[in-house]
Amino acid sequence: MAHPRSAYTGSESILVIAIDVGTTYSGASYTILTPDHVPQIFDVKGYEGQEDRQGNTKVPSVLIYSHEGNLLACGAEIARVKPHEGIRTEWFKLELQPPSMKVDGRPKVNLPPGRTATDVFGDFLKYMYNCVRKHIVESQFNGSQLWSSLKGTAHFVLRQELFSLFPGQQNDMRQAAIRGGLVPDTPEGHDRIEFVTEGEASLHWCTDQGMTGVDIKAILNPPKEGTNVVVADLGGGTIDVSSFVVTTPKPLCLRERRSPECAIAGSITVTSRFMEAMTPRLLNSPYGDSEDDYIHVLQDEFDQKTKCIFNEKTDSEVYIRIGRKTDNFVAENGAFRIEFGLLEVQRYEFLPSTKARAFMNDFLRQDIVDAFEPSIAATVNAIRAHLTGTSDAVRSQPSPSARGSRFLLTSES
Repeated sequence: MAHPRSAYTGSESILVIAIDVGTTYSGASYTILTPDHVPQIFDVKGYEGQEDRQGNTKVPSVLIYSHEGNLLACGAEIARVKPHEGIRTEWFKLELQPPSMKVDGRPKVNLPPGRTATDVFGDFLKYMYNCVRKHIVESQFNGSQLWSSLKGTAHFVLRQELFSLFPGQQNDMRQAAIRGGLVPDTPEGHDRIEFVTEGEASLHWCTDQGMTGVDIKAILNPPKEGTNVVVADLGGGTIDVSSFVVTTPKPLCLRERRSPECAIAGSITVTSRFMEAMTPRLLNSPYGDSEDDYIHVLQDEFDQKTKCIFNEKTDSEVYIRIGRKTDNFVAENGAFRIEFGLLEVQRYEFLPSTKARAFMNDFLRQDIVDAFEPSIAATVNAIRAHLTGTSDAVRSQPSPSARGSRFLLTSES
């Protein structure tokens, strides 16, 4: 079976680093392009602060600053800092959106004093860059010498959502890379930064890795000119849907079929909507102070556990951790009930003896359902638009100056 990638035809070795700063999680990979050799992609694992989890390829997109605005921890390092020792800055990528971007349930972003979203982005890119350096030095043969010889000319590919196609947003990301020390603020340095859209990156990943265990080339076997491909990336912050059409079967070449869909309706907006509904219910109770751990525990438990397993049709009982096992509380206004530290969400029959309690718990259950609905609707509508819509001539030919990295690895078969 032929290798899906071609040998690099350049005359000099080049280090190419891809950094995907996501709304909730981030990752990085790299390849060393060597003349006449087939490129191999390496995923960065075991980020700074993940010494106990060397196999991890993702890291939280979170930073903690002091109350004066100094960086205390980044990525996986935040586990070493107590919650009240500084300002937790997450979801900062949403601050790079243009004013015209439609927002539904967007969470609040806490920027440190004296810092802009671009500054924070730069701090995070610096952390990711240092993690790439460490991985190369420690995992590659003669890694220190290899890094020293290639770092000065390294190229960077940064992933962007649809809203970053605006030139102003790309400029912000480029300035963040400069502030993070990835490249110098020179024309040559600017030229070493390239951008790839969410849809393009997802499509290339599908062709390279396979899609849900099925090789996309098998789906397109034999690939026919005019075949449509829809790629949906349902992320933490945004929902991105792109569609492509096969223009030539071999070598496989596709072009964008219609304008991508991008909505800030990812998984964090589900958590944000739930917390917006719960905060008034917890108000004036021992669990309603935003400065206490109860609110943070509830948010983390919902975000990491309840949200991932909730099933509206089959789950008759849902319990969300909010406190300690000794915590038992029933709100006087019937807004919520806590038993053994668990916020109780159950589905009851409306019998006369249980009507009040049923109403209380059905209210909380509906809060969870309502938190999901806008994101579900945005996802379905975006995918349907690409499945049923006609070709969009406006963006059928992407602009080379704003789109696409020349280092994307494409299939020859």
